[in-house]
Amino acid sequence: MRLFILSLFLFAQASSAQQKNWAVINDPDGSTNVRLQPSATSPAPYQVSQYQVFSCTKQPGDWWRFEIPASTAIPLPGGKGYIHKSRVRLFREMPDSALQTTICRILANYRASVVAHSRSFDKYLANGKRFSADEEAEHKKLVSRSENLHEYGYVPLLFYMPDYLQRTRDSVVLLEWCRVLAEDTGSASETPGYAMAEIFSQAPEWVARIIRPLPKRERSVVTGQILFGLMELKLPEAKRKAFEKRLRELENQ
Repeated sequence: MRLFILSLFLFAQASSAQQKNWAVINDPDGSTNVRLQPSATSPAPYQVSQYQVFSCTKQPGDWWRFEIPASTAIPLPGGKGYIHKSRVRLFREMPDSALQTTICRILANYRASVVAHSRSFDKYLANGKRFSADEEAEHKKLVSRSENLHEYGYVPLLFYMPDYLQRTRDSVVLLEWCRVLAEDTGSASETPGYAMAEIFSQAPEWVARIIRPLPKRERSVVTGQILFGLMELKLPEAKRKAFEKRLRELENQ
């Protein structure tokens, strides 16, 4: 339910979210402190990881304004704080080659967390819906990690993806995204379908060409997500029906 509410909240703010200064950290340690005030001596109640996507606004001096979307579980007032500018890489200032690497890394890491969670749950079912104490503790860690990566990495990234893919036609990123969709079938989030439908509506033939060679199960999942997302896009009825027909043809190939 928490993921479902988050997705609706974020989708409702999509137009403004697309204009945010999306960023990732630039830190060899894999995480960076976020401070309450623009000072190295200010308390740092939160660390942002290399797999998270956040908004960062340049400020005078060395400390930039940090904001993470829908931050109800983040120990920062309103999800806002300060991060040293040397630890930030803004998407809009990165070359496309670096953006591709960054996006694929975030997607692949989230996909790995989903796979690990699913395998743990399958083991639970295979054992007659029983876990040992150690297995239960490990499963809870996997669930928590997957949810955090979803909320603070994958979902914010989805608001950047349609514009990025429309501009670059990056088939490597689109294929990695399709792999995530194929694994993340247990999620209640609606945001991936909305985002995938948006890029399909902008470049239907390109998207169709990329997803056509996918294995049938994966192709069915992806086309299903697009069909779902199309219901929320404001499109002329004739265009919507043409898109739906094209997607059903793809699904049945």
